[in-house]
Amino acid sequence: MSKNHFPQSFLWGGSFSANQAEGGYKSAGKGVSQTDLIPLNKSSKITSSFELNNYLADENSYFPRRTGIDFFNQFDEDLALISELGINSLRISIAWSRIFPNGDETTPNEQGLAFYKKVIDKLSLLGIEPVITISHYEMPVKLITNYGGWKNRKLIDFYTNYVQTLLHAFPEVKYWLTFNQINSGLTDPFSALGLLINDYASKELLQHDKFQAMHHQLVATAKVKQIAQQMNSSVLIGASVYDMTSYPRSPEPNDVLSNQESILISDFCSDVLVRGRYSKFILNNFKKNGVDLDITAEDQRLLLHNTIDFLGISYYVTTVVDQSTPSLFEINDWNIRDETSNKHLKATKWGWGIDPVGLRIALRRYTDKYPSMPIMILENGLGAEETLFSKKKIHDSYRIDYLRKHLSQLQLSIQEGVNVIGYFYWSPIDIVSSGSGQMHKRYGLIYVDLNDFGIGSGKRIKKDSFYWYKQYIE
Repeated sequence: MSKNHFPQSFLWGGSFSANQAEGGYKSAGKGVSQTDLIPLNKSSKITSSFELNNYLADENSYFPRRTGIDFFNQFDEDLALISELGINSLRISIAWSRIFPNGDETTPNEQGLAFYKKVIDKLSLLGIEPVITISHYEMPVKLITNYGGWKNRKLIDFYTNYVQTLLHAFPEVKYWLTFNQINSGLTDPFSALGLLINDYASKELLQHDKFQAMHHQLVATAKVKQIAQQMNSSVLIGASVYDMTSYPRSPEPNDVLSNQESILISDFCSDVLVRGRYSKFILNNFKKNGVDLDITAEDQRLLLHNTIDFLGISYYVTTVVDQSTPSLFEINDWNIRDETSNKHLKATKWGWGIDPVGLRIALRRYTDKYPSMPIMILENGLGAEETLFSKKKIHDSYRIDYLRKHLSQLQLSIQEGVNVIGYFYWSPIDIVSSGSGQMHKRYGLIYVDLNDFGIGSGKRIKKDSFYWYKQYIE
């Protein structure tokens, strides 16, 4: 153990996604992804074909993910700067639309592969282990307009062709994640699954397609594990989940029951990923709600025999649940969940309760359910508005406090026997917000001098938290 009670082999890192950082819209053969179509100050959800087609034709609005922080052109300098943190790992993602512009091609865009080869080579030169997410809220928009997104089983084959291409091109990469926050299809069907919720004539059909789409992603993950083991036995395949730890509003039994149901539903993807089968609870919910999924015998075989090697967790916030809270089985919008009314927690400007102890509670649950499964905390961070002072300094003591308290709870979790093998702060550098597309909701340890419209010098400036995190992990 190190001085901070972490194993010597612990992965210390940061995390960001291609669609929030890269920019490079249509550069070097890149196709259009669904996130390229989300304008500034709109939530991450496009809800109808009408809306999608309007944004495809829109040449006047500002679409922040098309420029990001220009990592596509500045990756060399950005990675060198990030490496000064002293991290030994970095979680990034690959844009599917940069490798297969339409998603259904049989041969890849070599310019896209060449870009990521340069990124991976730079990480190697810096002594940083890449952890790569294959699909992080980013898919070619043609897979939505032509195939209906992940509800279509054909996407499994398109996706596995994409993955085989990556595994062949980058055999030196050890850690791969199939999907970002695979259970977030429960609350964000567009970003996670490519579903347009207002195109549905009934909520019953939408509910069916949402779970069918998530099933297809689970099967795709199992196929990737099978393919990876056949190609390179040293490769480790994981997937990440969005942690939805919640508390009952009161000890009234029906509040407690509703909270228990919420957690069981939120964990259904990790149950399948780790155990290789659906829980009896979720199967009963399918039956109760008339959700009759197409689950083949081959699907069941693949899931059972190709479970993941490690589980990634995104932990940001806890919620409060009572008997009036809409079930996760039924909702299609995360904002329906109550993140604001826990009087025992301080909240960010965006209403997210800051709950370091909740991280420890979550890790206990995962360890109890999946005792032998290695865990990576792939996202954990604080968004805040920040001002660049005249001396070009960012004094973010609130982020240092956030880090200190969460890492303290992580230490205690490891001492309790939780098998956490890595911690990745979201994000080492300011990027476009996933939820709103804003730049002024800043998570980074490095400030990027760009406003919400991408205007500014683009200069990178280390915040106080940069130096604190660097010292902590030394």
